[in-house]
Amino acid sequence: PANVLLAGDGPVVIDWSNAGRGPAGADVADAWLLLASAEAPGDRMLRVLVGALRARFLAAFLRRAGRAEAAPHLAAAVRRRIADANLSQAEKAAMERIAATHGTS
Repeated sequence: PANVLLAGDGPVVIDWSNAGRGPAGADVADAWLLLASAEAPGDRMLRVLVGALRARFLAAFLRRAGRAEAAPHLAAAVRRRIADANLSQAEKAAMERIAATHGTS
């Protein structure tokens, strides 16, 4: 929603500098990494709450979107994501653990 502008000639997608063609499983792998590794802001209680809700959402998302289809793409997704200078070392390490634990490539 924030990256779609309604123009006079219809919707226009913006801010897709990293978009590309590829298998749907690669998109699921990217979402998996983001949901499982992003650091939640706020005090400890809020981080615990966000973590619990995120874990439930991620489990439901992977059931629907296809964990098995995403797993082979985790290593490549990690390589792309850890190049982001805005990620913390903790987020990068979490992504690498996810790929090592759940990836198949």
